Amino acid sequence: MGLSSLLVLVGIGVGYWLYGRKPLGGAGEVDVLERVQPDLFGLLRNKYFVDEVYEWVFVSFTVRWARVCNWLDEWVWRGMVELVSYAVVGLSWANRCFDEYVVNLGFDRLCRTLREGGGLLSRLQDGRVQHYLRIMGVALASLVLLLIWGWRSL
Repeated sequence: MGLSSLLVLVGIGVGYWLYGRKPLGGAGEVDVLERVQPDLFGLLRNKYFVDEVYEWVFVSFTVRWARVCNWLDEWVWRGMVELVSYAVVGLSWANRCFDEYVVNLGFDRLCRTLREGGGLLSRLQDGRVQHYLRIMGVALASLVLLLIWGWRSL
């Protein structure tokens, strides 16, 4: 901690020795450090070229990577999304056609057949006793004929 404090005090002292003894004359006057050490002043003015190195290493890489990602987004991912969406639309159209022309028509035909069969059976059970007796008479006559002629002849 003492060494850090000493370095700070030395830096403040050198700064005062360079800049504090004589006030600046104007904006066009050459800096004291530039007169004494022009190479060091140029390095400090350009901030150790950190911005240029950062631009060259990170920013240019990020720009190139963004272009690659943009190309992937435009041509690969977008194409895959469109392909999947067209496949889903095609499958949904096929599903609708199958549902309307196969399932619904088959179900409608089955319902119609059941309704007609129910209509025929409902005529047999209309509540009139004479119809029931007629059916029982026909059934009894059929059984008697089968017994008389025998089962084997059929």
